[in-house]
Amino acid sequence: MGVLKKYKFIWIAFIIIVLIISIVVTMVISKVADGGIAFDSSTTRFSTEVSGKNSWKMSYGNFNGSKSKKIKLKAGDTISIRVSAETNEGSLEIEFCNKNKEKIKGILEDSRHEFQYKVEEDGSYYIRVIGNDTKGSFDISWKKDN
Repeated sequence: MGVLKKYKFIWIAFIIIVLIISIVVTMVISKVADGGIAFDSSTTRFSTEVSGKNSWKMSYGNFNGSKSKKIKLKAGDTISIRVSAETNEGSLEIEFCNKNKEKIKGILEDSRHEFQYKVEEDGSYYIRVIGNDTKGSFDISWKKDN
């Protein structure tokens, strides 16, 4: 018991630090499970990227990997997405995904490169661009209607 009394403040500090770390880890795990933290990984060379509230464009000498843009939507919203893309080498995919980052639609699969979606539940949705050693550019714009 003498050791506990002697180092009482050290033990209290240790317990507080462990509690703080536990809370932070719980918050991070919760955020990841909710889709709030995006874990995209990509490499680009000779690239220019511009992103706005309702648009995203990029040109690149080489793009490999994936990048995502998060869009918050509410049930009843309709989102209209328009894509212009040029691929000189490799391959490019552009997808609209739900909060779990599961593909709802491949936008480039449609020859018009346009997509409309009526949102069924509130949450974060994503536009994900996947490049496979590609060279070129893309220009994506979207509009939300209530």
